[in-house]
Amino acid sequence: MTIDKSLVAFAGRLGGVNLVKRGAIHVRCTDTNEEYILDGTGKHAKMTAGSGIGGAPVLVRVAGPSGVLASIMTGQKEASRAFIAGGLQVSGDLTYLESLLKELGLLNCQ
Repeated sequence: MTIDKSLVAFAGRLGGVNLVKRGAIHVRCTDTNEEYILDGTGKHAKMTAGSGIGGAPVLVRVAGPSGVLASIMTGQKEASRAFIAGGLQVSGDLTYLESLLKELGLLNCQ
């Protein structure tokens, strides 16, 4: 699945999460230099291409190869294993990101 489709699907899944905060997740693909914003404001998260933020604060920034990021969002790769394997950069509210990934079933660490 392409990064665009993975992000759209991931944004759709965010709508069913109980702990969505007002804010955004900034995703940067290091191999293609593409950037995306997942705006998690309210129950209807949306994905937009580019780095422009529509007023919502950035809660988390994630950067890595597009294939790895897509694999994490689709559940083909477990997030902590992908991070340990290298090539991913994560910053911001990591407690929120951890809780979000666990609720979505994409992070299996304790």
